[in-house]
Amino acid sequence: MSTEQEWLAELRAGKKSAYEALYHRHFRMVESLVVRLGGGREQARDIFQEALLVLVQSIRKPGFQLTGKLSTLLYAIARNLWLKRKAADKIPIQEAGSLSNFPAGEDGEKAALEKDALLQLVTESLAQLEDDCRAVLRYGIYQNLSHAEIARLMGYTEAYVKVKKFRCLEYLRKIVRNSNLL
Repeated sequence: MSTEQEWLAELRAGKKSAYEALYHRHFRMVESLVVRLGGGREQARDIFQEALLVLVQSIRKPGFQLTGKLSTLLYAIARNLWLKRKAADKIPIQEAGSLSNFPAGEDGEKAALEKDALLQLVTESLAQLEDDCRAVLRYGIYQNLSHAEIARLMGYTEAYVKVKKFRCLEYLRKIVRNSNLL
């Protein structure tokens, strides 16, 4: 391929020769990246194929402008895909919400039981709060929404949400502290 734009046009058109050239020129780059970041050749193939799919979807979007080299874009896509996959592998989905990921042994089991008891206490304490308090805490803490987003969702001002969230958290802390379980 003589220019990046010609290559881009051939990829958009779905020419097999363009895909093969892309593979021959840039697979080693992606393979090196994946291996350097803890993967293997088979994983590199998967990531390359996923990156190629994302690349083609991107370049086919109306108004797409390539501002750098095609290889740089492919590398960035592959790197992001690999890092996402590695992050997902580190925290299995069934364990992601669990507080029981503690060291094995008697101390670990005790800590896990204490964390589970505390989680149960907080859950029961949340039930004692008014509906709007629970909603503000759910949006702010569990869904990690900004004060502005919460205000928009609930029909409040941003300043009111800040105060409401603070007061609800304080009230929840008070309920937890005053329980007989601690």
